[in-house]
Amino acid sequence: MGSVADKIARKMLKARRSKVVDLTVWQMALEAGFDNEGQGFGENFAELDPCHAIYVMGQNVVSVTTESISLMREAKGFVRIVGDAEVE
Repeated sequence: MGSVADKIARKMLKARRSKVVDLTVWQMALEAGFDNEGQGFGENFAELDPCHAIYVMGQNVVSVTTESISLMREAKGFVRIVGDAEVE
C-alpha cells in the first residue's frame, strides 16, 4: 500500500509525465506570480527587495503545492485537520 506521502508522490509524478495539462494548477501558478516562461520572478516582484522577493516566491511555491495536494483524495485527512484548525 504505502504511506499517504508515497501515494501523493506517485500521483504527482504521474501528473508530471502526463501529456494533459491540469489548467487549474496552471492558473494557481500564474496567480502566485509565476510567469508564462516558468522563470518565477515576473512583474509582480519587480518592486520588492530581492531577498524579500525570494521569500515571497518560496511562500507562493508552498501555497500552490499545498492547494494542488489538497485536491487529491489521498489528502482528505490533511484537509479535514486544516479545515478544523481554520474554523477554530
